Amino acid sequence: MKHKKIYIAIIGLAFVGFLFVYFSNQQHDWRIIFFDIGQGDSILIQTNDGQDILIDGGPDSTVIYKLGEYLPFYDRTIDLVIATHPDADHIVGLIEVLNRYQVKKFLYTGIEDDSSIYATLQKIVNDRKVTAEITFAGQDLGIHELEVLYPLENISGQSFDNTNNTSIVLEIQSGEIKVLLTGDAEKEVEQLLVDTYDNLDIDILKLGHHGSNTSSIEEFILATKPEVAIVSAGEDNRYGHPARRVIKRAERLGTKILSTIEVGDIVINIDEQKYFAE
Repeated sequence: MKHKKIYIAIIGLAFVGFLFVYFSNQQHDWRIIFFDIGQGDSILIQTNDGQDILIDGGPDSTVIYKLGEYLPFYDRTIDLVIATHPDADHIVGLIEVLNRYQVKKFLYTGIEDDSSIYATLQKIVNDRKVTAEITFAGQDLGIHELEVLYPLENISGQSFDNTNNTSIVLEIQSGEIKVLLTGDAEKEVEQLLVDTYDNLDIDILKLGHHGSNTSSIEEFILATKPEVAIVSAGEDNRYGHPARRVIKRAERLGTKILSTIEVGDIVINIDEQKYFAE
């Protein structure tokens, strides 16, 4: 009798998990969660066909707890992990993710960097036999709604004084809704994007470099015309992110600001022609 009760309980939990996934997928085409990860970046994307994409992992293992909140307990697979650039506040958490989850594919720029954390991350990717690919603009990611806008060319093997400006910049388009994720890209990259692409008009923008003064120049905000801008930063961080000047600039140009400091996790649900934040 005891074993029968345990069996029924397991079946019940599995059914609840199935319903959770089913109704989550039925309600919205895409779901983007900007984790409240402290002073860093980590974004979970859930696609309309059930894929889980993780962009960056934040500065510590907090990302593991965040994934546990948004993925069903039995789901230990992440279809795609993207490391935008080698800074610790973006990749430390990915080490633990690779240790605990089955990651199908890992995308990065492949630049040279002397960070021991970056070396550890690459070693784990290799040891776990994860498919690793260098990414840059124009590459087919196998997900037609997801496009790499920057780097403009393959920069693998090169060294840079400012790794922020090697950040992978991604555009998501689900139906009529567009989202731009900029990593820590600074004003030089923003200007290059404005000069390179004819139509950068989007709905949602993740402000570059946690809302720092080094990013979010007026020309870029004018070109992208975001209705909403996301800031991912830690409370009372020593850098003063987000910069007051940046926030005022975006608001003056008609953009609503959502910050993880103020609201915690920011969940954006996207349908074909509309989106809303939880």
